[in-house]
Amino acid sequence: MPDAWPGSRPELFRPIGTIVTADRLFPRPVQFQGPSMSHVTYEIVEHDGGWAYRVDGVYSETFATHQEARKAARVAAAEQMVPGHTEVIEYEDAEGRWHVETARGGDRPETDIKDSG
Repeated sequence: MPDAWPGSRPELFRPIGTIVTADRLFPRPVQFQGPSMSHVTYEIVEHDGGWAYRVDGVYSETFATHQEARKAARVAAAEQMVPGHTEVIEYEDAEGRWHVETARGGDRPETDIKDSG
């Protein structure tokens, strides 16, 4: 079993594969899988005279090349999966109602990248 992040519950995570990034964002090639709250797809698209990645209809900044947008999407997708700390969060929903919840630090979405070009 790989080392867990401080404050995490190692019994909730098990290694399932590797994370491969050009930037070597992580000190070792291990991806942790625990109870996942959702799935996030980063889609590489043409946008505003260049290229961007899009998540749930929201665009990233515009990049000059397809390769730069893909690299940025890989970095963002990898960062999205890194466990954090359990914290109380407040947010407003689409109807203007406020909610207070406890966000478990290890409850990270699974991610992938869709690239048709």
